[in-house]
Amino acid sequence: GYQRRISQVYSTLGWYSWSVQEDYPRAQRYLADGLRLAEELNDLRSLAFANLYLGCVLSWNCEYEKASYHLGKVLDINKAANSLWGIAAMKSWIACWVYNFQGKINLGFKETYEAVQIAEESGDIYSKAFSYAYHGHSCYCKGLLREAEEHLVKGINFCEHINDPAHQCVGYLWLGEIYLNMSKHIQAREFFEKGISVLEQHRIFPSGLNLCRLALALAKISCGDVDIELEPLYRYQAESRMKLWQGMMQRYLSAILLNFDVKRLSDAEDWIKRAIEDDTRNGTRFSLAEDFAHYGDCLLYTSDA
Repeated sequence: GYQRRISQVYSTLGWYSWSVQEDYPRAQRYLADGLRLAEELNDLRSLAFANLYLGCVLSWNCEYEKASYHLGKVLDINKAANSLWGIAAMKSWIACWVYNFQGKINLGFKETYEAVQIAEESGDIYSKAFSYAYHGHSCYCKGLLREAEEHLVKGINFCEHINDPAHQCVGYLWLGEIYLNMSKHIQAREFFEKGISVLEQHRIFPSGLNLCRLALALAKISCGDVDIELEPLYRYQAESRMKLWQGMMQRYLSAILLNFDVKRLSDAEDWIKRAIEDDTRNGTRFSLAEDFAHYGDCLLYTSDA
């Protein structure tokens, strides 16, 4: 009859169902039960757990309005408790997973910038890990690649010190993306490989693992490696269950085909059209902008061919 612990167990099961099994319906059921019990008890710790996990799951399923509501609840709890590290962390998560992916870049940048200031004021390594990593992502979304690199390196270093594999991996992925855009393909390859290693070791986020595998293949081709098998790459894309990454994975696949063989230009164009359709439907507007930029590259290749 220990309802507080039962609520937290439900929330943990929901998070496991999503981050390990990527079973969205099951995750929703567990998290809804955890939140219901937490609300009945009015237990702040349980409410924070349930709303945090539910908000993250909803954001990665591109249900941004609902995600904003639940993550906002956690931010309010931390503000009421005057928890500086909690405020910094929640501002960072909301900025990235709700604002930036929707294309609300200025708002996301403002929130992560404030999160860094709060984290420095708190002196807490956890808040520094989150705020620096997420502000690096905001800088990347603004096109500030040098600043993005600087903040992500700091954030990743803090994440490694607190042994947070999930944030290590997103940091490695974003830093790899930055290096691809800076034409530093060897460095990009290094960080995509690090992301794969951590995800395989901890057996979390299968779709994120497949995303890193596609990114690594693109980095290898950009380094001049022609020994790339395409069939596993198609399988990685087909196995993805997270809406958040759908367009990005298809764009990677298009870029791989574009650089793989001139005879694959038509396939590359088909894949980027799929990415545009999915990112439009999912509301992932920052990724959509990158899709259109890459589509322009495809058309230039086609014209030259």
